Amino acid sequence: MKKFKFLLVCLLLLSVTLAFGAKGNKVTLVSSSPDGTILTFEVNEYRFKNVKTGNGNAKELVAPDTGKILRKGAPGLLKLTASVIIPDEEKMRVEVIDSAFTEIRNIDIAPSKGNLLRTVNPDDVPYEYGAEYRNNDFYPANLAELNTPYIARDFRGQTVVVNPFRYNPVTKVLRVYTQVTVKIAATGEVGENMFNRTEAVTKLNPDFREIYKRHFINFSQQTEYTPLPDDYGNMLIICYSGFMADMADFVSWKQSIGYNVDLVDYSTIGSSNALKTYVANYYNTNGLTYLLLVGDHAQVPTSSTSAGDSDNNYGYIVGSDHYLDIFVGRFSAENSTHVQTQVERTVHYERDVLSSAEFIRHAIGTGSSEGPGHNGEYDYQHINLILDDLETIGYTRHECHQSGGSPALMTSLINAGAGTIFYCGHGGVTYWYTSSWQYYSSDVDALVNEYELPFVFSVACVVGNFKNYTCFCETWLRATNNGNPTGAIAHAGSTINQSWSPPMDAQDEFADLIVAGQRTFGGAFVNGLFKMIDINGSAGESMADTWTCFGDASVDLQTPEQGNQYPVADFTYTINGLTVTFTDLSYDPDGYIVSWLWDFGDGTTSTTQNPVHTYAVDGTYTVSLTVTDNEGASSTKTVVITVGTAPEMYVFDISMSIKKQGKNYTATAVITIKDTLGNVVPDATVDVAWSGVVSGTDSDVTGGDGTVTFTSAKVKSPGPFTITVTNVTHATLTYNPSLNIETSDSITY
Repeated sequence: MKKFKFLLVCLLLLSVTLAFGAKGNKVTLVSSSPDGTILTFEVNEYRFKNVKTGNGNAKELVAPDTGKILRKGAPGLLKLTASVIIPDEEKMRVEVIDSAFTEIRNIDIAPSKGNLLRTVNPDDVPYEYGAEYRNNDFYPANLAELNTPYIARDFRGQTVVVNPFRYNPVTKVLRVYTQVTVKIAATGEVGENMFNRTEAVTKLNPDFREIYKRHFINFSQQTEYTPLPDDYGNMLIICYSGFMADMADFVSWKQSIGYNVDLVDYSTIGSSNALKTYVANYYNTNGLTYLLLVGDHAQVPTSSTSAGDSDNNYGYIVGSDHYLDIFVGRFSAENSTHVQTQVERTVHYERDVLSSAEFIRHAIGTGSSEGPGHNGEYDYQHINLILDDLETIGYTRHECHQSGGSPALMTSLINAGAGTIFYCGHGGVTYWYTSSWQYYSSDVDALVNEYELPFVFSVACVVGNFKNYTCFCETWLRATNNGNPTGAIAHAGSTINQSWSPPMDAQDEFADLIVAGQRTFGGAFVNGLFKMIDINGSAGESMADTWTCFGDASVDLQTPEQGNQYPVADFTYTINGLTVTFTDLSYDPDGYIVSWLWDFGDGTTSTTQNPVHTYAVDGTYTVSLTVTDNEGASSTKTVVITVGTAPEMYVFDISMSIKKQGKNYTATAVITIKDTLGNVVPDATVDVAWSGVVSGTDSDVTGGDGTVTFTSAKVKSPGPFTITVTNVTHATLTYNPSLNIETSDSITY
């Protein structure tokens, strides 16, 4: 029996953020049995972004943990997804058994721009209204639906899609389903992409078991197997004949740590089609977990799909889908020296790098200022959220974005030691390109980070296009200094132009797996690809086909150890002309900080906890603070600041929330003031006026972080609460309201 709950919300001015109870949007497993799987999808948080279209002002939906419906011209809405394990042969159906929704009326939802490539900036693409806007019906038509079944090595799966935002463009009504409960069950009919297995699942490879735990929401209910945590499985190495001898140390090392390794001369196979057949036969006869190709395309050719050149196509073995059944990597090499450095770096990284090594605790993030992509994030915002997550397990963050970054800064950060690099922006065959600066293969070749090798994940066009070129990713794995390995230990990069939003989903999942303790590069990489396909369907499949793992997919990742917890370096600063006041906010989770070392970026340093520093000339400087705790562990934070006289200031952001206490409601607004150099402005007096269900004026002064908080009077109505900035004054800066990002904002409970 279906149950529906309905609440009507009428808003004259839509709020920036609507939150109901606990934050975050999520999917919960209610039950799973032979009779079916029951899931509950919840929407607790979303917001609207104001945009201008050819038809006037409109709204874009933004919500965490959702995916975009990338249908060009249709209303730009969001979806929630989850994958479930299903029977090997049956056709499945999904039924909505409970739901609750609100309706927001008189709202203009902007159309989707579609699945854009990273060869364009989404902000530069105009909105186009499609035929869906002429239909007097809710879009999407179905509240819940199922994607095509797939097989991921040991299990047949299917992605459940719930569309919690449905819009009627004629009546301008948006339905927001805050809760949807569905049941996925067999129909009794034969389904497509059946799993014709020859034997039941009795054991699982540990790396794939970790993928299943993350990927299938009902995996915990699958009990018909015996985990074998020490069974790494078989590794098949397909090697160019001239490089066979160069692989001896690699084979010996992998065998010594538990892998069953088979080294095969490619000349005995002969073509990419024959190689795909060979790998499939090996998988079905011997079992296979890891495939490593040794040689460039001319030595061991890549395969292809309709999307483009694809090493991963060798890993599509069971079923007709794009979910990898094995982990695929490549030592791309044109000569023995290229092979030898990749063998040496891999063996040294796994055998000789200590878990306490300093370099592995440093994470570099680089993003362009273009977008937005998924979750309404510009590239640098997306990367910053990843760095936030990495900090929770002991990484020290280093930002090198389009704004404030440079090739010199990137090189400096890598040479100082980095454990991982996350990049999101534009790319070319031989470079990263943030639209302001480029990082070339020649820059990688010049690195001197001997044996301190990061693993790298690139969201960028064609940085992995190795078929007819020596591409950017190859350079990272071949680089040396004085004969010693430099560059990277592994690099994920695409052979084709990537799309804007779907790869960001994969990169987020990859980072989440690093935080969760995923053991291998290939394990985290494949999990990211799976998540991307779940969310984006065919738009994710083309990206998964062409994203290449340069390096050994089985390499054990070195991440910060969880013994003594590292201190967290943090600070704020206020700028007054050339003088900067730094305030230390560092802390140690399980001890105390004993020393502070500031580097102001102009050749001077300080060991004072809260220094005041005056620069000699206007300019941009890289400032770092290194703190050391009582156990000797240290952490560094690096920021880029601009000093000098800023003649004007403006309202950078207004963020609002509502609190209910008993029968009373109050609204809170946090207002951020910045100057035209991009610095936050402390000691600015901000005057505001309240309207809507409250009225009156207020005034207060910004703190050291450039923000000031206002709280409305208590009322018994849930809104709307509207706040408007009427004036901003400062001792040395002039207020220019025409520069404001926002001047007023509203919210309704």
